[in-house]
Amino acid sequence: MSEDNIGIYTKEMQSVFKEKEYEDFIDKMDYKGFCEYLRKNQGQTLQEINDKYNTKERYVKCLLNIWTENWNSFYHEGGRIVNKNGNYYILSPRNPQSRVRNPQINFL
Repeated sequence: MSEDNIGIYTKEMQSVFKEKEYEDFIDKMDYKGFCEYLRKNQGQTLQEINDKYNTKERYVKCLLNIWTENWNSFYHEGGRIVNKNGNYYILSPRNPQSRVRNPQINFL
């Protein structure tokens, strides 16, 4: 992590970044694969996602924070992950809501 970026991360995140187990977790994660999982399981909670990946909840929370807050960096790799009321959703790049600041989730 560069010194330039340290201010955008919480103390908890900075602590997580230093852990070897987190690095191992990140090495196994794949954004496209996660997007596919979430596409099939829309509305998953942090606990449900954590159960799927069988790791420390703080690792999943940290990574989801990065992916939801810096969505434009990952957008073309599978869509935009959004957190609405503690539930996580994936929006396709074709969805007009995927580019707005506070996207609306339409439940069918």
